[in-house]
Amino acid sequence: MPDGDDEQDDGGKLDQLVQSRAAQLVLWETQPITRPILDRGFLELPPSQRSVEVILYWMARSEHWLSPNGWLRAWVRLNLIIAVLLGVSALTVVPVGTLVLEGVSGWTSQVGLLTRDVGLAVQMLPPIVVTIGVVALGVHLFRRHHSRRSQPRYPRHEDFE
Repeated sequence: MPDGDDEQDDGGKLDQLVQSRAAQLVLWETQPITRPILDRGFLELPPSQRSVEVILYWMARSEHWLSPNGWLRAWVRLNLIIAVLLGVSALTVVPVGTLVLEGVSGWTSQVGLLTRDVGLAVQMLPPIVVTIGVVALGVHLFRRHHSRRSQPRYPRHEDFE
């Protein structure tokens, strides 16, 4: 069975490792945790306060057992600060990003409708142009034919004198 000094050395090595890696972070400050003790007036407390004290004592004892050097407390504190910062930034950035993306989505759908309408117009253009051309050709041929019928086919004898 390992004695307490080996556990303390392992904790010290871990603490040194954490300090060497996270020394630049001001938020990472480990402080040794004192061994928890019960108050002397514990038995005089009402039952509800006594049960709360027992739970708090059990939690403090578990924390001391897990990391007497305080690295677990510092790790939890650091992660809570990071979570709060990320949560606040997410709560402020996500709604703005959602509005921007909804606007982009609306504009994209409008551009899609415009592209569809222009495409349909271009698709309809050749039959319309052909129809207009055929009508124009028909009108031209009709006028030509009509103008020829109104003029005499053969010159009159009077035109040569």
